[in-house]
Amino acid sequence: SSVTVTASGTTTVNFTVGNPGTITVTVTGITDAFCDARDASGFGNGTNQNSNGVYTINVPAGTYRVRCGGPKYGSLVDQTGVAVTAGGTATVSGTAPTTRTVAGRVTDGSSNVEGVTLSFSDQSTGRSFTVQTGAQAGTNNNLSATIPEGTFNVLASKQGYEAATTTATVSGGNLTLSSPVALTKVTAGTTGANVTVTVQESSADYTGAATVVATKSSGGVTKTIVGEIDSTTGECSLGLTNGTWSVKAIGDNGKSSSTSTVTVASGALSGTAPTLALDTSISGYTQKSDSATMSLSAGGLAKFQELTVGGKAPEVNIPASALSTTDSSTGKVEMKSDATLASIDPGQDSNFVGSYGYDIAPKDANGNEIKTINGSVTVTIPYTEADVSAAGVDESKLQFASYSTTSQTWETFPTTVDTTNNTLTATISHFSSFGVIGSAQSGGISGDSTPPAAVTNAKATANATDVALTWTDPTDNDFTKVEVLRNTPPSTAVSGTPLSTVLKGVQRFVDTLVQPSTLYTYILRTKDTSGNAKNSAEITVTTPAAGGTPVTGTTPAAPSTPATPATPATPATPATPATPTVTLPAGVTTGMLTKIASSTSVYVVGADGKRHPFLSERVFKTWYADFSGVQTIAGSTLSELPLGVPARYKAGSRMVKIQSDPKVYAVAPNGVLRWVSTEAVATALYGATWNRQIDDVDVGFFAHYTVGDAITDASQYSPSAARYADAL
Repeated sequence: SSVTVTASGTTTVNFTVGNPGTITVTVTGITDAFCDARDASGFGNGTNQNSNGVYTINVPAGTYRVRCGGPKYGSLVDQTGVAVTAGGTATVSGTAPTTRTVAGRVTDGSSNVEGVTLSFSDQSTGRSFTVQTGAQAGTNNNLSATIPEGTFNVLASKQGYEAATTTATVSGGNLTLSSPVALTKVTAGTTGANVTVTVQESSADYTGAATVVATKSSGGVTKTIVGEIDSTTGECSLGLTNGTWSVKAIGDNGKSSSTSTVTVASGALSGTAPTLALDTSISGYTQKSDSATMSLSAGGLAKFQELTVGGKAPEVNIPASALSTTDSSTGKVEMKSDATLASIDPGQDSNFVGSYGYDIAPKDANGNEIKTINGSVTVTIPYTEADVSAAGVDESKLQFASYSTTSQTWETFPTTVDTTNNTLTATISHFSSFGVIGSAQSGGISGDSTPPAAVTNAKATANATDVALTWTDPTDNDFTKVEVLRNTPPSTAVSGTPLSTVLKGVQRFVDTLVQPSTLYTYILRTKDTSGNAKNSAEITVTTPAAGGTPVTGTTPAAPSTPATPATPATPATPATPATPTVTLPAGVTTGMLTKIASSTSVYVVGADGKRHPFLSERVFKTWYADFSGVQTIAGSTLSELPLGVPARYKAGSRMVKIQSDPKVYAVAPNGVLRWVSTEAVATALYGATWNRQIDDVDVGFFAHYTVGDAITDASQYSPSAARYADAL
């Protein structure tokens, strides 16, 4: 309603609210799920309150998509077109999964260990959940849990221990682990040492919040230890077992440190503990914060406009009495972006989405933080499809999660994903820092233990300011990505923490974080959908002096049977790859431009049967003059089209760069980026206004392109010819 208010005047507006309707969702026996109902615009309601698996959702009259599930079970209900009338009741039912009992022992190699958190993850379905060991001693089983059938990767972790991994296949009956899961306890003088690192900013001990992440790779598995600094001293104590660890600090100021190497041998630290300087701004991250006030006992809906993503603001819906049953004073809920979570690996089956998480903190009238919740709170978080694509995860399997330094594991919360409106809705049982994680996209066999083949034909070409790595991907069906590992000079040890992750088919990475006249060593680690990994041989190269001639590094020997495919690894139109047989929803055709009424996002339907988003109007207008050809379709129809990779800039149209790199690139056909090496070349190609034809893009943009040869002379590239040759 439009309202006109005059100076010193009062305007009265009356609103009429219709009677709500009710949706009853029944999943008999499942009492730890979350059920959610949303209309095509993303409005609706959700609950985790139930009576023996019967969930009641109150919503206005309308038509809804109803979903119910949880991280332990995956999707239990997903029904569209559920019509609700004012005062009426609509019923929806789901089938409870078959559950089994898993039992066994978790030890330190001999004795049972109480309070170990075991994280179960199933990449094929995106399910993940945790259970804890009990106090049983001797040879008695201290693990007993009821879980759904499936094949799971299992991570056992506890503060003061190095984590252990195993697999569990639960099918057709209960499972007793054949052998104990053994963690390694950090015992000074024998198995490890407590290492205290200092975090600083501008040569002074850091007094904010910071996380220190230590990783160690062994046998293709990366072990992670995470600690938080004492803000009065800037120190963080980490219990590290024997071996070589890569250590990095991430601060709440949006800065991170360089990676340092820590070696523990025979239970003692070799050398001195590093001081980690927060001196590098985190790419793609901007500090943001907002707050909302409410009566502590009454609760309310808080929206945080300063943290808006994709035109949508995060929301926290706090029920009455959740924060206090007696205190009716006005408190507030604060939310701020948190960069410390993005560097913590969510496990071999998952990736972190985006460059930051969210710290949510309610406070009373005196500014004291409220730590506990009576019941649960509902949180709605927006996301972008660009972040999902860059993370290489399945959009439908996104989850809201927090990390515990006590259990050294991620905790996931019951989450529903609205892939049309790009929001997650979750119920949380405590306040903390939260992030979005997703199950890596799978295409192979879940639960296998066979690693993919290593890359072949690896080559490093070094200039004074960058090193270009190229290779040929393996041909394994379940191969998904290559992780680029590198040393951090002056250390010659290759870090176990990836410098970058390159998706299947790209086969190229340019490292711009190098210095002239410096020796670098790289390892290219292939990974499959089950998290299995295979390292290449080391590739060494020394960058030339500034202005020197490019050099080629030492490459590993190729195997006797080359893995190079007969056809080029990068197809002519990767944005909309051809698929032999595709069934599209009624009324939808290949090449069609689509959107829904409640959103401004526009997609092109590819020959692969997927919807490929235009991430900005500028990208769209490199292909089309206006939006007159865009057709509005139902949200349910759009949801039938899986999300594909984003549409790329049309070649020869605009130049691009990322915020953290001064290099400007021209876009060539087939998604190839070519560095425009000088201002003179840019002027010759694009005219005197060349500097107005550059778009700053997110770093995730580069995951969908390859980097080609630099343009050092205008004769090497023609914008008009490139435009003519390119196609969606």
